[in-house]
Amino acid sequence: MSNRHGGRPDTQQPTVRAGTHRRDVRVPGGLPRPTRGELATIWSVPTLLLVVHFLVQPGFDAWVRFRYVRYSVAQTTPSHQLAPDPFTPYAWAWHEFTRVAHALVHAPGGYHSHVVGNVALIVLTAWALLVTLTALGRRRWFVFCYWELVVVAPVVGSFAFDLFGTTATGYGASTVGFAFLGVVVVVSLVALVDDCRRRVGERLGSGGPVRSDGGQAVRPSVVAGVFLLSVAVVAGDVLVASPAMPVHQAGAGFGALVGVVVGPLTRRL
Repeated sequence: MSNRHGGRPDTQQPTVRAGTHRRDVRVPGGLPRPTRGELATIWSVPTLLLVVHFLVQPGFDAWVRFRYVRYSVAQTTPSHQLAPDPFTPYAWAWHEFTRVAHALVHAPGGYHSHVVGNVALIVLTAWALLVTLTALGRRRWFVFCYWELVVVAPVVGSFAFDLFGTTATGYGASTVGFAFLGVVVVVSLVALVDDCRRRVGERLGSGGPVRSDGGQAVRPSVVAGVFLLSVAVVAGDVLVASPAMPVHQAGAGFGALVGVVVGPLTRRL
């Protein structure tokens, strides 16, 4: 039907809550469009990994000191093999530093498959985190969650490596990717439940207003697809049972814990 003034068809607009963000409006495909800042965040760590692998490691002989040496092995390792020369007197402090630093280096390989795979994993899972946080209405917390996972997940993975590792040394970038997967699984599940509750409320006539960075910015089918893919990757890692599986699962577990906390915590802030 046309209105009496302009002859244009009436369009019903969904009610949105105050304080919503214009950047979260619906886009083709039901996906949020990342801002420049969000894109910079997503690519920051992957770019650093590529720079370190292709530029720093080939020209810096001591790069290997950044890998993490399993605690039981480090106890019998000479100090000069744990830390580079200026830090040899502080070898154990350096060892603790590598709980974070080991996420920046990769074992050299002929086809560079390790670093390329981890870069792809981090980019895709970080983007999935942005999508699911948008669906939950917590998009403004994306950058905080990103850096919390990047900094803390390698530390969690290093302790899991101490307990369950089967090799002498480890490299932790993949732990970050699995931490993203863990939080994506939880946040996407919560977003799907929230969307179902809203739809039931609409049918009963008591549905709440739609968040512009919530359910209507990301289609539920997209969130469900992200959830299923994330679960499949985490479960597939368990089935494959690679030597790094305990570290991957520790990262996923830490990410799941962050996902459980992020909803109630950000609702109060």
